[in-house]
This record gives sequence, C-alpha cells and structure tokens, in this order.
Amino acid sequence: HTIFEKLDKALITPIDHEDLSQLASNFDDVIDGIYGVAKRIILYEIPEPTLEMGEFAELIVQSVNVLNTAMKVMQKFDQEQIEKHCIEADRLENLADDLLNRAVAKLFKTNDPIQILKLKEIYEKFEETTDRAEDVTDVMHDIVLKNG
Repeated sequence: HTIFEKLDKALITPIDHEDLSQLASNFDDVIDGIYGVAKRIILYEIPEPTLEMGEFAELIVQSVNVLNTAMKVMQKFDQEQIEKHCIEADRLENLADDLLNRAVAKLFKTNDPIQILKLKEIYEKFEETTDRAEDVTDVMHDIVLKNG
C-alpha cells in the first residue's frame, strides 16, 4: 500500500507508473502466496511438514533470493544481468512444476482422501507462488528493456 500511495503522489519517476504498479502488484502476489501456504498449513492442521513441503519451501527461498538480487540489478538497467535472473526464476519454477507432479503422484498412492485434498492444495499453492516469482522477473525484464 505504501508503494501505491507514493506512486500516486509522485509526478515524475524514471519508470512508468504502470510498470511500477505491476511490479508492486506481482511482488504482493508472491507475498500473498507465501502467506497462503502458511495459512493452509495451520488451518488444515498439518502436524508435520512433508519432505515435499521442505523442497517447495527451499524453492521459494531461492526464488525470493533471485528477486532480491534482481531488484538490485534492475536499478542499473543491466539487461544482461536481468536476463540471467529471469532464466534462474524460470528454472526454479520448472523445478517446482516437476516437484508438484511428483508430489501429487505420490499423494495418490496413499489411502487418506482428506489428507490427499489438503496436501494437494498446499502443494499447488507452493507451485503457484514460484509462478508469481517468475512473473516478477518478467516485469523487471520488460522495464529494463523499455528503459535500458
């Protein structure tokens, strides 16, 4: 909200207001995804994290680290460096896709339909969060192309 308020008050920015708004919105989607995963784990009373949850969490941490580094690079409008971060975000998102497929396949080999539903939704939310992180780097890339 602070970003949007400051953006509304700023007359001139080095980057288009629409691009900054999209970037802030996409960052917010990543934060919402992380919050959504945590909230579901609590609401669904998951007693112990699964191995797959740990793997997803590591992919999320790596994705957020990519975003942090990319944001620092973006300030320099370094197209080559941003491209590297976009490629890394895409790689992590692909790993999350693969992990989701394996995790869901493993779930359906169990016999507890309620647990299957709970964990499947949590896994999908984890994967969706890596999608949103990739979206952030895509917007960064577009900004750098426009302004670089």
